[in-house]
Amino acid sequence: MNNQTQKKNEEKRQLVNALRLLNISGLSTIKESESPDFIINIANKAIGIEVTELYIKDDFDSAKTQAHISRISQDAIEIFDKKSNTKCIFHFGFNGHNDASNRKEITTSLSKHLLQNIHFRNKKCTNLINLKIPKNSQFSTLINSIHARPIESNNSEFFITSKFETKNLTKTAISNCIAAKEKLLPKYKKSCQEIWLLIVLPLMQLSNDYQLHEGIPNIKITSDFDKLFVYDEYREKVTIIT
Repeated sequence: MNNQTQKKNEEKRQLVNALRLLNISGLSTIKESESPDFIINIANKAIGIEVTELYIKDDFDSAKTQAHISRISQDAIEIFDKKSNTKCIFHFGFNGHNDASNRKEITTSLSKHLLQNIHFRNKKCTNLINLKIPKNSQFSTLINSIHARPIESNNSEFFITSKFETKNLTKTAISNCIAAKEKLLPKYKKSCQEIWLLIVLPLMQLSNDYQLHEGIPNIKITSDFDKLFVYDEYREKVTIIT
């Protein structure tokens, strides 16, 4: 499955969940499209829906950081498993605000550290053991803590926690998101009677990012979209923006 197909499947999953929460009557079909992303049929009316995710992008990109963190953990564990006879469950604590773009160097440094420091005399140990992190290592600015214990398995496992700052969704963030999508509205309207925009606050694997708050429905935003929705995946909540 290529990245484009994965992206489309994820957008459809988000749309289906949002429509379920909205409990829209008369909905009959959901058809994949390109411009807009999807066309739904409600009471014989063709409605185009553009789906877009909204992340915090202040001084760092939380979505990219999360992706890097997950990949670093997975790749380091795979290297460890190839060279070690001991299989473990690892817990990595990451600082989600620090740069993780030099992924290859961090992965190499982390896997080397694990191979040098994982030595369990008792293979039936059930407690997570804390591994000290050298301050001068490639990964020390990104990884706050490492804990491990042996497991009886063919492959090691891991879980991760990270510090991301959750912020309330703002009018400015919504307006900027809308402005980026409104440029394509004339193209969307050629095939649909109405165009809706679904802004998704995606379910972060490590933490939530933006979150809905009680004042959001009262925000007044001028838009050429016929309807605006914000879907908070983490809280399973959809809000209509007026």
